[in-house]
Amino acid sequence: MESAPDDILISIFTVYTNVHHLNLSPTSLLSINKRIHSLVLGTPTLWSSFRLNVRSLSGIRRLLENGNIERYLQRSEGPGLDIDLDIDIVWHNTTSRSIDHMISCNVSPLEVFSCPMMNCQLIPTRQAALVRLIHVLMGASEAGVLNRYTRWRSLQLDLKGVVDGDKLLGEYLNVPVPRPGFTYEAPRLTKIILSDSFITLLPVSTTNLRHLEVRRACLPEDLDLHKVESFGYAQYSRFIKSYINLTPERLPSV
Repeated sequence: MESAPDDILISIFTVYTNVHHLNLSPTSLLSINKRIHSLVLGTPTLWSSFRLNVRSLSGIRRLLENGNIERYLQRSEGPGLDIDLDIDIVWHNTTSRSIDHMISCNVSPLEVFSCPMMNCQLIPTRQAALVRLIHVLMGASEAGVLNRYTRWRSLQLDLKGVVDGDKLLGEYLNVPVPRPGFTYEAPRLTKIILSDSFITLLPVSTTNLRHLEVRRACLPEDLDLHKVESFGYAQYSRFIKSYINLTPERLPSV
């Protein structure tokens, strides 16, 4: 590896980062040696695919609070750079519900399966963490909102774990915009895949959507479908507008 040219190594690392998630790539490459560390940090395109597996409330909170997600995203940014950003978030149907419940409602280990609170905060707390994550991906910070959302090329959300997969239809969520009154247009966003998603309103809009997949999810309101060329669905919960740009043979019956 020491004698391999930089461009060959970058090609190998690009393949590697395309098949692994945030906790494995490209951050795991930084500890190989000093040369690889410098090469990976100096290649912004390696950091342009944000893939995150969420397995617990404490885990996503830790990533948000220690700045790891922000640092990851900043490595694909810089003066003169304008690189497309692909986002893929999977919130797993967690096995640590009891631990999440202790965090959200401050219950004892003996109460985790029967919340003493009149309004259990488990799902709202997870939703709040999800909103915060999406805002970071948009570029929101205490200093304002960067134009990171204008770089979005694809958005994939699999959110079964937020509601533990059993309360999807009753737990809709509108993701608010970071600054009320502003319109966040993502002109490069051409692909959206929603699985077990309860989001009825996205904080960004796009008029260039080409590919849409909806799997056991609701269709966000005000989503412009006029330019959609390919569409897939499975058990969606909201009516799909009839003006999708598909031939009658390809348009699913509803």
